[in-house]
Amino acid sequence: MSTFESDRGIAIRMNPANTSQSVTTTYTFVSTSNYTAFDIDDIEYKPDDMQHEMVSIVGHIGIDTVLPRLYSLSGSVDIQGNSAIGTSDSSVGFDESILVIFDEAIDGFSVIQSNVDNSSSNPGTSKIYIGRSIGVYTGECGISNSLILPCTDELLLNDTLISDSIYQARYTLESNAEIVPNSNVSFKAGSSILLYENFEVKENTTFALILEGCN
Repeated sequence: MSTFESDRGIAIRMNPANTSQSVTTTYTFVSTSNYTAFDIDDIEYKPDDMQHEMVSIVGHIGIDTVLPRLYSLSGSVDIQGNSAIGTSDSSVGFDESILVIFDEAIDGFSVIQSNVDNSSSNPGTSKIYIGRSIGVYTGECGISNSLILPCTDELLLNDTLISDSIYQARYTLESNAEIVPNSNVSFKAGSSILLYENFEVKENTTFALILEGCN
């Protein structure tokens, strides 16, 4: 296991041939954050190598735990509660990425990286990047609308609660989510924004739809 930091965030490496190995990376904040967001990239699935990665995320407030909301960004991952499992076959690039949001107060969080299924038959480098696109954002509820989330080709926000932020896609954004009360939310997409049945905006919320691309 090794780590390093660059302009692409913090990379966490582990041995893909050891399915029993897991690596836990813990961030501890100087002060409590009421709104925390960050991205995790490169959650890989390589069936030819039998390499299959999973990450789980949990927040901490004192001795209690807080679970985040997860969104699939570029690439493809399977979201299962507070865990994400790689589902696409990619050998290059920064894809299979997720957005992690805590909209409850936390003192820090942990990311647990592990292997799924069988050991790799052709071990290479197994790593994830934390904070490659937006870093680790911490702030106060009510001003977190200044957080502009990463631009992806398409964005799907379904069956979840969302709050303050600008959600954006180059082409299409689709959602049946619920926007929580007292939020400031914008959906921004270059081609289309599709709101499905059960999409709901709660009281005292500012909600904007913007047909404009992103970079």
